[in-house]
Amino acid sequence: MPTVEGYQDGDVELSATMRRIKGLLAGLSSDPVEPAEIAILVRMNAQLAPIEEALTRAGIAYQVRGVRFYDRPDVVAAVGAIRRMKSGATGRALAPAIRALFRTELGHEADGPAATAGPRGAEARERAAALETILAIVDEAVRADPAVDVAAIRAELERRAAHERNGSSDGVNLLTYHRAKGLEWDAVFLPMLEDGTLPIRQTFDDNAALAEERRLLYVGITRARRHLHLSWADRRETRGRETRRTRSRFLVGLVPAAQRSVVRHADGRSGAGSGAARPRKAVPGEDPLFDALRAWRTERAGQEEKPAYVVASDATLSAIAAARPTSMTLLERVNGIGPAKLAKYGPEILAIVTAAAPGTD
Repeated sequence: MPTVEGYQDGDVELSATMRRIKGLLAGLSSDPVEPAEIAILVRMNAQLAPIEEALTRAGIAYQVRGVRFYDRPDVVAAVGAIRRMKSGATGRALAPAIRALFRTELGHEADGPAATAGPRGAEARERAAALETILAIVDEAVRADPAVDVAAIRAELERRAAHERNGSSDGVNLLTYHRAKGLEWDAVFLPMLEDGTLPIRQTFDDNAALAEERRLLYVGITRARRHLHLSWADRRETRGRETRRTRSRFLVGLVPAAQRSVVRHADGRSGAGSGAARPRKAVPGEDPLFDALRAWRTERAGQEEKPAYVVASDATLSAIAAARPTSMTLLERVNGIGPAKLAKYGPEILAIVTAAAPGTD
């Protein structure tokens, strides 16, 4: 039976997807599924990059089938332009500087190819989406470090490209719908099913083109042997700002209403309606467990002589405090805890959670 779920935003959708994949690998609800028997399909190649990063952070091996994102000629050109960049801009000034660089050196205008029809239009849209993905990575880096500079952006792009090149042939498969034709897997994930993505915006007034988009979704749905998960997000970041999204019109009537759920939290909890509140993040001083985890992280980071966020981000610690896992299996389900961190820090984290449990002396 397929599952069809809407998520609060793109980040929650990604986190929930990673949680579901971990569950399949561990065999939580059925026989374990091998990574190579799992596939994530997208409409455009540029949509692979954030999924690759989420899998990397979750410690899940993957392989890109077809053209790898960082091997695309337009992405190679963009990274090359950033590598040659002489600007001393940092922090919030960096993203506009790189966008201006793309405009002058690569002729990139975010909305330029949107109305172009035919094969050349599709190619132009893929190129624009790829460059916007690079700019989204820059925006993410600026949010994480207000003092980030060009050198740090270069290093981050090189790190991501290296992870992609070193993908495992036994890992989760990442590919586009077009590349998936004729292939099958035990489990298939179809994320980002929103109007404007599938179907793409340029087909809204063209019945023949809409029918072709619908056939693409059919291709995705029929790739799954045992498990099929379709999802969309109510909000998604586009060009540095969050925009409202609408569930793909193709999902209407696809699954009976009783079998659909609207999920607002990465741990699978549901909320009523699109106005459900965001899950509240832990705040220092309000949750003793969160405070204890942060104190442990500070101590660990000092011992290892590395930044605290490398040990665990605040988001990961907040998720641990909310889930209060009581076993290594439950801890591994927390977003941000991959196999390496589980093996290295798992027993210590569980000891802290146990010590904070009610009734513990």
